[in-house]
Amino acid sequence: MTALTPNEAKHVLELQGKEISIPPRFTSIENYAFRELPITKIKIPRTIKYIGDEAFSSTELTSIDIPNSVTKIGKEPFSWSKISQISIGKVIESGFQQSTHSNPQQDSQRVFYGIPLNKVVIKKGTKGIGHAAFYNTDFHNFDVDIPNSVKTIGDFAFHGAAITSIKLPNK
Repeated sequence: MTALTPNEAKHVLELQGKEISIPPRFTSIENYAFRELPITKIKIPRTIKYIGDEAFSSTELTSIDIPNSVTKIGKEPFSWSKISQISIGKVIESGFQQSTHSNPQQDSQRVFYGIPLNKVVIKKGTKGIGHAAFYNTDFHNFDVDIPNSVKTIGDFAFHGAAITSIKLPNK
């Protein structure tokens, strides 16, 4: 397993500039890897399985596509970034820990905390939305379309999010 460290992330930034394509030799993105770096675009390869704590926090990213290869995500990986559009799949099934407290703040990864989302694409084939997945996300009054493949939605999944409407699966 080859992890992309903060030092390697800085090196990739120096080589590629603000629009980064993570080399496929990496299988994980370590905690704080791109934190506060001036990146504006990122391509995450299908070799990545894990995104660490605050990996993209406080960046200039405006959108991100998380491939289905990502199966686990750390705490607040995108916090305080400028991401407004996200495409996400299987990680929202198992990448979030389940509730062990009545207060979701105590054990939530707050994955999308403090970011101004206005578009979320939950990929077809996603089977569930985990505990507190979008807890206190700064949605800008928009609709969420949940694909028919989603069978479970965890506790507090959309707690505190300003959503106009949610289209639930047919079954």
